[in-house]
Amino acid sequence: MADNTLYSIKDVCRMLGTTSRTLRFYEEKGIISSCRNAFSSLRYYNEQQINHIKNVMVLRTIGLSVDSIARLQKEGADLKNEILSKKAEIYALIDSKSKEISLLNEALAIVENGDSLFEKDFTEQLNLPTDYNDIIKNCSKAIVTGDFELLYSYFSNKLAEYEPIEAFKRVCKDVLMPCGELIAYDKIVRDECFPNIVFQYIKYSKIGLKIKFVFHNYKIDGLWLSYYECNKKDI
Repeated sequence: MADNTLYSIKDVCRMLGTTSRTLRFYEEKGIISSCRNAFSSLRYYNEQQINHIKNVMVLRTIGLSVDSIARLQKEGADLKNEILSKKAEIYALIDSKSKEISLLNEALAIVENGDSLFEKDFTEQLNLPTDYNDIIKNCSKAIVTGDFELLYSYFSNKLAEYEPIEAFKRVCKDVLMPCGELIAYDKIVRDECFPNIVFQYIKYSKIGLKIKFVFHNYKIDGLWLSYYECNKKDI
């Protein structure tokens, strides 16, 4: 392809094996661009834009969301972290679906045995284990105080390997710097869809810290730090 050659959206779809609807959607989300002039609404693409679309398609093929790709492009997010985040989501989904299968097997056994399914209390098996809360509290305090040896004792081998302790120390230092003075350890919230994903909210004087924990076999298999706006009336 010559640098000055423009290709229609139909040509690009044929080249890349995609649809015009997909390309329009990607452009609406701001992760690709096209060439258009004042006299036509038709989309055309140059060589650089087509290569960029190919890169986006690779990221979509490995499972990254459009929002993740937008973070990579607009906010300079780290590709490794986005991939690890997607893996953690899949692990969480697998864990959740495994629990659902166990419940279905138990329900099937009850029905096949001729007993009443509706006399069985399943709610206890769906609840978040209470000892998760203790782990979350200990690890949240360890992040705030810099007790990384304690924190890493709760990490899975996989997470400890992907996130070396010295690197995580630097991340925590950078993230905590804008927060201001510690006010209080706020609420612990479980994800509505994935029972092994839990969020700890910590109030600071300038901006709140939100910690996302992903558990697998009672070990922390994913951990992310972000900010949230505190309710100033409560500070």
